[in-house]
Parts: sequence; structure tokens; C-alpha cells
Amino acid sequence: WNHSALLVDAEGNMVEALGQVISNNISSYLDQDYFLVRVNANSVDAKQIANFANSVLNSKYSISILVSSFFTLLFGWKVVFGHVGSYICSGLVASALTRGDAIYPKPPEYMTPADLAIFYNVDPNKRENQ
Repeated sequence: WNHSALLVDAEGNMVEALGQVISNNISSYLDQDYFLVRVNANSVDAKQIANFANSVLNSKYSISILVSSFFTLLFGWKVVFGHVGSYICSGLVASALTRGDAIYPKPPEYMTPADLAIFYNVDPNKRENQ
């Protein structure tokens, strides 16, 4: 698992962190393998999730969180660091989904794409997740 993005409407528009937080469309991934994970969110939560994601457009990508996460995975560090208002792709998605009912086992900013896949029970061997 190496990337996460958040769909914000039925037309396939999404918000993702790539160098900075940008708006994109899922159609840009048609030639790539991906899993579309559906979460249960009522209309109020869905609006709050999308509003949060759209509110952080143009925020910086967090190299420091990425480095911190790497050392946490490599050495089992319990200390993490990063810049407030900056995101990695999966941290952006997890932070947005906490505007619904998602409660993660660690701070959302430090969730990795693999953490999200595990949390949402994505099985890479089952293509119907896609």
C-alpha cells in the first residue's frame, strides 16, 4: 500500500496529498490498480468529511511526518513529529474521516496507507473491493 486519496463527491472528485494537498479526479487513476473503499457515513458526516478535505487544499506535504513514520516502523519509536497543517496522503484521508465516526488506534496524521487498509479490512486478494 503506497497511496491514499479521498473521494469528496459522486462525480469522482478527490483530494489527495501529492507534493501538496490537491484536487484531482479518480479518472486520472484509470490505468492503475487501486482499491475503492467505501465507508459508512451519513449525509451530515459525509459533508463534514468533504468540507475538511477541501479546507486543507494547498496545504504542504509533510516530509517530516513521512520520515517520522519511517523511523517509527523501522525502530519502533514511540515519538512522532511533524508540522501542524501539513499532511501525508493517508494522514489526510484519516484526518478527514475522523469528521465522521472513524476512531483510529493512533493519531490520524500518522496513519499509513497500510494502516488504513488494515483498519478497513481491505483484502488485496479480493478484487470486489476495487
